Amino acid sequence: MPKLVQKCGYICNGSAAKYMRYIATREGVEKLHGRGPVTQPQKELIERLLKDYPDTKELFEYSDYCASPTFGNASELITMALDANVHTMEAGDGYLKYIATRPRVEKRGDHGLFSDTQDVSLQDMMAEVAEHHGPVWTVILSLRREDASALGYDSAENWRTLLLQHRTRLAQAMKIPVDDFRWCAAFHDEGYHPHVHMMVWSADEKHGYLNKTGITAMRSALTNTIFQDEMHNIYVKKDLAYQDLVKQSRSAMAELIAHMESTSLDNDSIARKMVELANALSSVKGKKQYGYLPKKLKELVDAITDELALQPDVAACYQVWNDLRDKLEGYYKDKPRVHNPLSKQKEFKAIKNSIIREADCLRLELEQEEMDSTNPNANEESGEIDSTETPPKTDSAQQPIKSPAVNNHNPAVIAAVTRLLYHMGQIFRDNAMAPTSPLGLRIDSKRRKKLMAKRLALGHKADDHEEQGWQNGPSM
Repeated sequence: MPKLVQKCGYICNGSAAKYMRYIATREGVEKLHGRGPVTQPQKELIERLLKDYPDTKELFEYSDYCASPTFGNASELITMALDANVHTMEAGDGYLKYIATRPRVEKRGDHGLFSDTQDVSLQDMMAEVAEHHGPVWTVILSLRREDASALGYDSAENWRTLLLQHRTRLAQAMKIPVDDFRWCAAFHDEGYHPHVHMMVWSADEKHGYLNKTGITAMRSALTNTIFQDEMHNIYVKKDLAYQDLVKQSRSAMAELIAHMESTSLDNDSIARKMVELANALSSVKGKKQYGYLPKKLKELVDAITDELALQPDVAACYQVWNDLRDKLEGYYKDKPRVHNPLSKQKEFKAIKNSIIREADCLRLELEQEEMDSTNPNANEESGEIDSTETPPKTDSAQQPIKSPAVNNHNPAVIAAVTRLLYHMGQIFRDNAMAPTSPLGLRIDSKRRKKLMAKRLALGHKADDHEEQGWQNGPSM
């Protein structure tokens, strides 16, 4: 679950002023921290809330309630669910009555509204949104108490500083010109999950649009600032982990190469598939890259990739890569990552071109061996064939390579498979950086489009990964 929960809503004109008054003047709630079991009325109300507001399941309070369905956690969930959806509620549905009659504590002042300026007139703001005939968006940002206290986001002033810092980014995410961006917010210092209610609208009613991409961009920007130090430590940890993995991989490959020099190949399956691919490439015309191969050969390359993924060193590296990536993306994405097979993971597409390149080199080596074995000059010198005999003509480009089973322990096959492990280690090293590092440089979208157009003009496919410099074998 993301460490920052963000919930976005939409208010039509007419009820925006009422919602503004609610978030600005809402009193703190007397928390019921009972450890006893949840009551039947609480269960019924929670079931109704989940039915009417399914996204209640995205709240911190819901996960706490599921983990421990106590009286106190149920109270927290009901309070936050109602608070998050008060702008959609009607007077006759029973929810507003619950809000109006629940226990409260002393007010902290007339109102808690803030905006670009600290001194905000609640009446003026309410009048502005009441006269506004365009959409008004509601945004709720929630943290766990321990995170809010540790990072300083347990006060309205720090939240205001954060929102001011990202004012331009929020306007861009919501497709509102910066000069037309209007907003206000209030901080609710809840017991377990302090949160901010924010209202946003455009001075020009023609502007403003919020979709899933915009919502993700907003949460990502805010998360990267709130958890900047913690995320930086994770990136450092990831980099160190991969440096260690690279060292282990090189050491393992050095032992593997030494072992291969004196013993037979351990993995006959990869060897057979490599020879099969080498044989098939003899009939391929044009570019020998993954994006240009027939479907059947692509499936063979995928099979080799997944066979490599079963090797202990590769499997361990890929597991660590996935674990760290899960932790990083968990900061700003709702759904957990899907762990794809290595052949389906886009960051490792480069291994496929490495496999094709090695198979093509293997094809040339094996064809050369075939030619050498049938060379009449070599045989004539040994006296094995009469010089007057004319050997049958062979076209090495069309003749199939001998049965894969015969070539499994051919030194050329062993070297090709060994180099695949080397390429795999290189690709893991190149993918050791964070997926979307908020601390690093980002390329402008227009610049990225120009570069893609240039690649397409040169004949590349949109999803074709270029060879990335692994032209030579391992240098140990």
